[in-house]
Amino acid sequence: MNYIKSKYKSINQVRIFTNKTILYDFLLENQIDVLLISEDKLQEDIYHDNINNICILSEGSYISEGLDKNKTIYKFQSARQIVNELFNYFPNLNAKRNNQYSKSKIISIFSLNDTFSKDKFSFNLANQFGISNKVLLIDLNLLHGGYHCSNLDTNKNLSEFLYFLKSRHSNILLKMNMQIQRLGNFDFMKGVMFGPDLYDISNKDLEFWIEELQKSDYDTIIFNIGCFTQTSLELFRSSIKVYLLNKPCPWSEGLYHNLVEQLNWTGYEDIINRIERVEVSKNLTEANNEIEVNNIFTDQWGGLAKKYAGNF
Repeated sequence: MNYIKSKYKSINQVRIFTNKTILYDFLLENQIDVLLISEDKLQEDIYHDNINNICILSEGSYISEGLDKNKTIYKFQSARQIVNELFNYFPNLNAKRNNQYSKSKIISIFSLNDTFSKDKFSFNLANQFGISNKVLLIDLNLLHGGYHCSNLDTNKNLSEFLYFLKSRHSNILLKMNMQIQRLGNFDFMKGVMFGPDLYDISNKDLEFWIEELQKSDYDTIIFNIGCFTQTSLELFRSSIKVYLLNKPCPWSEGLYHNLVEQLNWTGYEDIINRIERVEVSKNLTEANNEIEVNNIFTDQWGGLAKKYAGNF
Protein backbone atom coordinates (compact mmCIF):
# COMPACT_ATOMS: atom_id res chain seq x y z
CA MET A 1 0.00 0.00 0.00
CA ASN A 2 2.79 2.47 0.89
CA TYR A 3 4.48 1.74 -2.42
CA ILE A 4 1.33 2.62 -4.38
CA LYS A 5 0.79 5.83 -2.41
CA SER A 6 4.36 7.05 -2.89
CA LYS A 7 4.90 6.05 -6.52
CA TYR A 8 1.54 6.55 -8.21
CA LYS A 9 0.19 10.05 -7.55
CA SER A 10 -2.67 9.59 -10.01
CA ILE A 11 -4.26 7.17 -7.52
CA ASN A 12 -5.94 9.50 -5.04
CA GLN A 13 -6.63 7.04 -2.26
CA VAL A 14 -5.70 3.53 -1.15
CA ARG A 15 -7.59 1.88 1.70
CA ILE A 16 -7.44 -1.47 3.46
CA PHE A 17 -10.63 -3.12 4.74
CA THR A 18 -10.21 -5.89 7.27
CA ASN A 19 -13.78 -7.15 7.03
CA LYS A 20 -16.99 -6.83 5.03
CA THR A 21 -18.73 -4.64 7.64
CA ILE A 22 -16.04 -1.95 7.51
CA LEU A 23 -16.08 -2.06 3.72
CA TYR A 24 -19.85 -1.63 3.52
CA ASP A 25 -19.80 1.23 6.04
CA PHE A 26 -17.32 3.02 3.77
CA LEU A 27 -19.50 2.38 0.72
CA LEU A 28 -22.48 4.16 2.27
CA GLU A 29 -20.98 7.52 1.26
CA ASN A 30 -18.10 6.60 -1.06
CA GLN A 31 -17.33 4.88 -4.32
CA ILE A 32 -14.47 2.50 -5.04
CA ASP A 33 -12.94 2.49 -8.51
CA VAL A 34 -11.33 -0.91 -8.07
CA LEU A 35 -11.68 -3.35 -5.19
CA LEU A 36 -8.75 -5.75 -4.87
CA ILE A 37 -10.00 -8.86 -3.12
CA SER A 38 -8.25 -12.04 -2.12
CA GLU A 39 -9.74 -15.17 -3.67
CA ASP A 40 -10.39 -16.68 -0.24
CA LYS A 41 -12.89 -13.85 0.41
CA LEU A 42 -15.01 -14.56 -2.67
CA GLN A 43 -17.40 -16.74 -0.70
CA GLU A 44 -18.50 -13.64 1.24
CA ASP A 45 -20.32 -12.49 -1.91
CA ILE A 46 -19.05 -8.91 -1.85
CA TYR A 47 -20.91 -6.83 -4.42
CA HIS A 48 -22.18 -3.27 -4.13
CA ASP A 49 -23.45 -0.56 -6.48
CA ASN A 50 -20.66 1.75 -5.32
CA ILE A 51 -17.93 -0.70 -6.38
CA ASN A 52 -17.13 0.05 -10.01
CA ASN A 53 -14.76 -2.88 -10.60
CA ILE A 54 -13.51 -5.95 -8.73
CA CYS A 55 -10.11 -7.48 -9.28
CA ILE A 56 -9.20 -10.82 -7.69
CA LEU A 57 -5.79 -11.38 -6.14
CA SER A 58 -5.25 -15.03 -6.91
CA GLU A 59 -2.75 -17.47 -5.46
CA GLY A 60 -2.91 -19.36 -8.73
CA SER A 61 -5.81 -21.66 -7.94
CA TYR A 62 -8.68 -19.35 -8.93
CA ILE A 63 -10.49 -20.46 -12.09
CA SER A 64 -12.77 -17.87 -13.68
CA GLU A 65 -16.18 -19.05 -14.74
CA GLY A 66 -17.32 -18.13 -18.22
CA LEU A 67 -19.68 -15.38 -17.08
CA ASP A 68 -17.29 -13.93 -14.49
CA LYS A 69 -16.36 -10.39 -15.57
CA ASN A 70 -13.85 -9.84 -12.76
CA LYS A 71 -10.17 -9.48 -13.63
CA THR A 72 -7.55 -11.67 -11.98
CA ILE A 73 -3.99 -10.78 -10.92
CA TYR A 74 -1.46 -13.23 -9.53
CA LYS A 75 -0.88 -12.35 -5.88
CA PHE A 76 2.74 -13.39 -5.35
CA GLN A 77 4.63 -10.84 -7.44
CA SER A 78 6.08 -7.40 -6.88
CA ALA A 79 3.85 -4.46 -6.02
CA ARG A 80 5.12 -2.72 -9.14
CA GLN A 81 3.98 -5.58 -11.36
CA ILE A 82 0.59 -5.73 -9.66
CA VAL A 83 0.05 -2.01 -10.23
CA ASN A 84 1.15 -2.29 -13.86
CA GLU A 85 -1.41 -5.04 -14.42
CA LEU A 86 -4.07 -2.90 -12.71
CA PHE A 87 -3.29 -0.05 -15.11
CA ASN A 88 -3.59 -2.43 -18.05
CA TYR A 89 -6.98 -3.64 -16.87
CA PHE A 90 -8.22 -0.20 -15.75
CA PRO A 91 -6.48 2.61 -17.69
CA ASN A 92 -8.55 5.31 -15.99
CA LEU A 93 -6.57 4.73 -12.78
CA ASN A 94 -3.52 6.19 -14.48
CA ALA A 95 -5.31 9.33 -15.63
CA LYS A 96 -4.51 12.52 -13.78
CA ARG A 97 -7.68 13.52 -11.97
CA ASN A 98 -6.48 16.46 -9.91
CA ASN A 99 -8.29 19.71 -10.41
CA GLN A 100 -5.19 21.62 -11.46
CA TYR A 101 -5.96 20.28 -14.94
CA SER A 102 -9.50 21.63 -14.83
CA LYS A 103 -10.56 25.09 -15.88
CA SER A 104 -11.29 26.47 -12.41
CA LYS A 105 -8.79 26.50 -9.57
CA ILE A 106 -10.37 25.32 -6.32
CA ILE A 107 -8.85 26.59 -3.07
CA SER A 108 -9.88 25.63 0.47
CA ILE A 109 -9.22 27.73 3.57
CA PHE A 110 -9.39 26.12 7.00
CA SER A 111 -8.24 26.76 10.54
CA LEU A 112 -7.75 24.60 13.58
CA ASN A 113 -8.31 27.31 16.17
CA ASP A 114 -8.73 30.77 14.65
CA THR A 115 -12.02 31.45 12.85
CA PHE A 116 -11.49 35.22 12.87
CA SER A 117 -8.21 34.99 10.92
CA LYS A 118 -9.62 32.36 8.57
CA ASP A 119 -12.56 34.56 7.63
CA LYS A 120 -10.44 37.70 7.21
CA PHE A 121 -7.92 35.85 5.06
CA SER A 122 -10.68 34.29 2.93
CA PHE A 123 -12.28 37.64 2.10
CA ASN A 124 -8.98 39.34 1.38
CA LEU A 125 -7.61 36.46 -0.70
CA ALA A 126 -10.78 36.44 -2.81
CA ASN A 127 -10.48 40.21 -3.17
CA GLN A 128 -6.88 39.91 -4.36
CA PHE A 129 -7.67 37.18 -6.90
CA GLY A 130 -10.68 39.22 -8.02
CA ILE A 131 -8.51 42.07 -9.28
CA SER A 132 -7.64 40.11 -12.42
CA ASN A 133 -9.83 36.97 -12.27
CA LYS A 134 -13.47 36.00 -11.89
CA VAL A 135 -13.71 34.63 -8.35
CA LEU A 136 -16.39 32.95 -6.25
CA LEU A 137 -16.07 32.71 -2.45
CA ILE A 138 -18.36 30.16 -0.77
CA ASP A 139 -18.95 30.36 2.99
CA LEU A 140 -19.04 26.92 4.63
CA ASN A 141 -18.98 28.16 8.22
CA LEU A 142 -21.31 26.83 10.91
CA LEU A 143 -21.61 30.29 12.48
CA HIS A 144 -21.18 33.76 11.00
CA GLY A 145 -20.00 37.08 12.38
CA GLY A 146 -22.03 40.15 11.47
CA TYR A 147 -19.12 41.94 9.86
CA HIS A 148 -19.95 41.01 6.26
CA CYS A 149 -23.73 40.97 6.43
CA SER A 150 -24.71 44.62 6.55
CA ASN A 151 -24.75 45.16 2.79
CA LEU A 152 -25.95 41.67 1.83
CA ASP A 153 -29.40 40.24 1.22
CA THR A 154 -30.02 37.79 4.06
CA ASN A 155 -32.55 35.91 1.94
CA LYS A 156 -29.79 34.81 -0.42
CA ASN A 157 -27.76 32.07 1.22
CA LEU A 158 -26.39 28.56 0.95
CA SER A 159 -29.37 26.96 2.71
CA GLU A 160 -31.65 28.03 -0.15
CA PHE A 161 -29.27 26.40 -2.61
CA LEU A 162 -28.76 23.08 -0.79
CA TYR A 163 -32.28 21.89 -1.58
CA PHE A 164 -31.56 22.06 -5.31
CA LEU A 165 -28.10 20.53 -4.84
CA LYS A 166 -29.47 17.48 -3.05
CA SER A 167 -32.25 17.05 -5.59
CA ARG A 168 -29.68 17.18 -8.45
CA HIS A 169 -31.49 20.01 -10.22
CA SER A 170 -30.88 19.96 -13.96
CA ASN A 171 -29.76 23.61 -14.00
CA ILE A 172 -27.90 23.75 -10.72
CA LEU A 173 -25.62 26.62 -11.77
CA LEU A 174 -28.63 28.84 -12.40
CA LYS A 175 -29.99 28.03 -8.94
CA MET A 176 -26.57 28.80 -7.46
CA ASN A 177 -26.30 32.12 -9.30
CA MET A 178 -29.64 33.19 -7.81
CA GLN A 179 -28.00 33.05 -4.35
CA ILE A 180 -24.76 34.81 -5.27
CA GLN A 181 -24.06 38.43 -4.33
CA ARG A 182 -21.25 40.86 -5.12
CA LEU A 183 -18.75 41.77 -2.42
CA GLY A 184 -15.61 43.75 -3.21
CA ASN A 185 -13.92 42.31 -6.31
CA PHE A 186 -15.59 38.90 -6.13
CA ASP A 187 -18.85 36.98 -6.09
CA PHE A 188 -19.93 35.65 -2.71
CA MET A 189 -22.30 32.93 -1.54
CA LYS A 190 -23.40 33.63 2.00
CA GLY A 191 -23.38 30.71 4.43
CA VAL A 192 -26.22 28.56 5.74
CA MET A 193 -29.00 29.95 7.91
CA PHE A 194 -28.70 26.95 10.25
CA GLY A 195 -25.21 25.59 10.85
CA PRO A 196 -26.09 21.86 10.99
CA ASP A 197 -27.36 22.12 7.39
CA LEU A 198 -23.71 21.68 6.39
CA TYR A 199 -23.65 18.18 7.86
CA ASP A 200 -26.31 17.16 5.35
CA ILE A 201 -23.90 17.67 2.43
CA SER A 202 -22.75 14.18 1.41
CA ASN A 203 -19.70 13.20 -0.60
CA LYS A 204 -21.95 12.55 -3.58
CA ASP A 205 -23.50 16.02 -3.23
CA LEU A 206 -20.03 17.54 -3.19
CA GLU A 207 -18.87 15.53 -6.20
CA PHE A 208 -21.90 16.71 -8.21
CA TRP A 209 -21.36 20.31 -7.09
CA ILE A 210 -17.67 20.31 -8.03
CA GLU A 211 -18.43 18.84 -11.45
CA GLU A 212 -20.98 21.57 -12.10
CA LEU A 213 -18.69 24.33 -10.80
CA GLN A 214 -16.07 23.23 -13.31
CA LYS A 215 -18.58 24.09 -16.03
CA SER A 216 -18.92 27.66 -14.74
CA ASP A 217 -16.93 30.66 -15.97
CA TYR A 218 -15.11 31.20 -12.66
CA ASP A 219 -11.31 31.24 -12.76
CA THR A 220 -10.98 30.63 -9.02
CA ILE A 221 -13.42 29.14 -6.50
CA ILE A 222 -12.57 29.54 -2.82
CA PHE A 223 -14.25 27.58 -0.03
CA ASN A 224 -14.07 29.06 3.47
CA ILE A 225 -14.50 25.89 5.53
CA GLY A 226 -15.60 26.03 9.15
CA CYS A 227 -16.30 22.39 9.99
CA PHE A 228 -14.24 19.21 9.93
CA THR A 229 -16.16 16.35 8.30
CA GLN A 230 -15.45 13.61 5.79
CA THR A 231 -17.03 15.81 3.13
CA SER A 232 -14.61 18.58 4.13
CA LEU A 233 -11.76 16.13 3.56
CA GLU A 234 -13.07 15.32 0.10
CA LEU A 235 -13.22 19.05 -0.61
CA PHE A 236 -9.59 19.40 0.52
CA ARG A 237 -8.74 16.58 -1.86
CA SER A 238 -10.48 18.41 -4.73
CA SER A 239 -8.48 21.58 -4.03
CA ILE A 240 -5.26 22.64 -5.68
CA LYS A 241 -4.28 24.26 -2.38
CA VAL A 242 -5.47 24.11 1.24
CA TYR A 243 -4.52 27.20 3.22
CA LEU A 244 -4.36 26.41 6.93
CA LEU A 245 -4.52 29.50 9.15
CA ASN A 246 -2.34 29.02 12.16
CA LYS A 247 -1.63 30.96 15.34
CA PRO A 248 2.11 30.66 16.09
CA CYS A 249 1.98 28.90 19.46
CA PRO A 250 2.71 25.42 20.91
CA TRP A 251 -1.02 24.64 21.15
CA SER A 252 -1.47 25.23 17.42
CA GLU A 253 1.53 23.04 16.67
CA GLY A 254 0.00 20.22 18.68
CA LEU A 255 -3.28 20.53 16.81
CA TYR A 256 -1.50 20.54 13.46
CA HIS A 257 0.49 17.41 14.29
CA ASN A 258 -2.71 15.67 15.38
CA LEU A 259 -4.35 16.66 12.09
CA VAL A 260 -1.45 15.09 10.19
CA GLU A 261 -1.73 11.94 12.31
CA GLN A 262 -5.46 11.67 11.57
CA LEU A 263 -4.95 12.18 7.83
CA ASN A 264 -2.26 9.50 7.75
CA TRP A 265 -4.31 7.08 9.83
CA THR A 266 -7.48 7.39 7.73
CA GLY A 267 -5.90 7.22 4.26
CA TYR A 268 -6.13 10.95 3.49
CA GLU A 269 -2.38 11.56 3.64
CA ASP A 270 -2.38 12.91 0.07
CA ILE A 271 -4.06 16.05 1.48
CA ILE A 272 -0.96 16.85 3.53
CA ASN A 273 0.94 17.80 0.38
CA ARG A 274 -1.80 20.30 -0.52
CA ILE A 275 -1.64 22.12 2.83
CA GLU A 276 0.17 25.44 3.05
CA ARG A 277 0.29 26.91 6.52
CA VAL A 278 -0.40 30.63 6.83
CA GLU A 279 1.28 32.07 9.90
CA VAL A 280 -0.73 35.01 11.22
CA SER A 281 1.09 37.64 13.26
CA LYS A 282 -0.33 38.65 16.62
CA ASN A 283 -1.14 42.22 15.53
CA LEU A 284 -3.51 40.89 12.84
CA THR A 285 -5.50 38.75 15.26
CA GLU A 286 -6.04 41.48 17.84
CA ALA A 287 -9.05 43.51 16.75
CA ASN A 288 -9.31 46.27 19.34
CA ASN A 289 -12.62 47.79 18.38
CA GLU A 290 -15.81 47.22 16.40
CA ILE A 291 -14.51 49.14 13.39
CA GLU A 292 -11.50 46.82 13.07
CA VAL A 293 -13.78 43.79 13.36
CA ASN A 294 -16.32 44.96 10.80
CA ASN A 295 -13.84 46.24 8.21
CA ILE A 296 -13.05 43.02 6.35
CA PHE A 297 -10.75 44.62 3.76
CA THR A 298 -7.68 46.17 5.38
CA ASP A 299 -4.19 47.02 4.18
CA GLN A 300 -2.60 44.52 6.57
CA TRP A 301 -4.86 41.61 5.68
CA GLY A 302 -4.75 42.60 2.04
CA GLY A 303 -0.95 42.54 2.14
CA LEU A 304 -0.90 39.06 3.64
CA ALA A 305 -3.41 37.77 1.08
CA LYS A 306 -1.48 39.42 -1.78
CA LYS A 307 1.61 37.47 -0.78
CA TYR A 308 -0.19 34.13 -1.16
CA ALA A 309 -2.22 35.15 -4.20
CA GLY A 310 1.07 35.97 -5.91
CA ASN A 311 2.07 32.30 -5.69
CA PHE A 312 -0.47 31.59 -8.46
